[in-house]
Amino acid sequence: MAKYADRKSALQAGESKYWTGERCRNGHYSYRWAINGACAECQNVRRQAQAAKYREARAARIARQG
Repeated sequence: MAKYADRKSALQAGESKYWTGERCRNGHYSYRWAINGACAECQNVRRQAQAAKYREARAARIARQG
């Protein structure tokens, strides 16, 4: 698990994530990705929203065809 407290240390150790112990600007209490410093929970929320948008667009496209 994420055992480093800052991004620089995690990157130097070759870790993919780190734990700051603080909330992100959206209020999530989650680890952060070392590669870009992003909150993992924020990325999950964004990914779920994109997946829902894709599903809706796909359903609309199929409805137009059939």
